[in-house]
Amino acid sequence: MSHNKICTKCNAKKPITEFFTQKQGRYLQSWCKSCKYEQSNRIRRGRTGPERTEVGAYRRGEDHHNAKLTYDEVGFIKSRIGSYTCAEIASMFGVHRTTISAIKTGRSWY
Repeated sequence: MSHNKICTKCNAKKPITEFFTQKQGRYLQSWCKSCKYEQSNRIRRGRTGPERTEVGAYRRGEDHHNAKLTYDEVGFIKSRIGSYTCAEIASMFGVHRTTISAIKTGRSWY
């Protein structure tokens, strides 16, 4: 006995092997795999260039597009961290004090 399911996107009756499971793994998604692939491809094609290049630029060591500080500023802050409080340094650079605290403790700073 083969089990079938109807895709709510294309209304086609397909075997359950043509459906992904939901994140919890207990149930099947309502769209079939081919409809999900079509949706993913349509979304990818609709993206503009800068979104893709910014991530690549970050991997090459350039400034991250969400970064409030440059790498040079972070180096300067690390050299001054013992002389000033996090709040004082934050006011100098116009960022939140938790950003300076993250630099001090070595967490992500952007």
